[in-house]
Amino acid sequence: MMRQSHVNRLCCLLATLLLTTTLGWAAQPAPDATVPYKPKVLKSTPEVKGSTTAESKTLPKVAGEMTDETADEQVNWQVLAGGGGIMTAPGYRIGGTLGQTAVGISTASTVIAHHGFWQDFAPSEEPCCGRYTDGFTGNTDCSTDGSLKLSDITILIDHVYISYKPLCCHENGNVNGSLDGAITLNDITRLIDRIYLNYTPTAPCP
Repeated sequence: MMRQSHVNRLCCLLATLLLTTTLGWAAQPAPDATVPYKPKVLKSTPEVKGSTTAESKTLPKVAGEMTDETADEQVNWQVLAGGGGIMTAPGYRIGGTLGQTAVGISTASTVIAHHGFWQDFAPSEEPCCGRYTDGFTGNTDCSTDGSLKLSDITILIDHVYISYKPLCCHENGNVNGSLDGAITLNDITRLIDRIYLNYTPTAPCP
């Protein structure tokens, strides 16, 4: 009987709680459908002074932009080779490069191009004739090793008969040592004789 009494009281308590909650919801007024819905209006963000760009402004220069100050650019001193560098010993210092693809001197009508990483562009009082051939003519390609070869002959033929391109050193072409210094067929035949036939030395430089 005691347990049944507790159960009855618990049921009555739950019923009362449920009834109270239901009446509370029912007491709230229903929304008036005739009242228009007015959304909240957010305040606009205040204008930041100077944010508008009505006036033109000078932009900063971009790094690397071509300007008058950078008009006279230079190509960095570089080389494509198989190796090399600076070697030193007591009282000596030597720089060298191995496996360069092109070395020597090329000429055009008004231009002389020096190929190779190691160059000496300082003015020199030394004459160009025989500079690498112990004072003898014939080195028409101005090769620094001083060897006389087929390229010297072809350059001489091109100068006399084909493009008339000036030699890198005009005096080197006067192989027969003519007094007037003119370069002709005789100089070509003399150079061929020196390289392939009798190996007779070319004329010394004046």
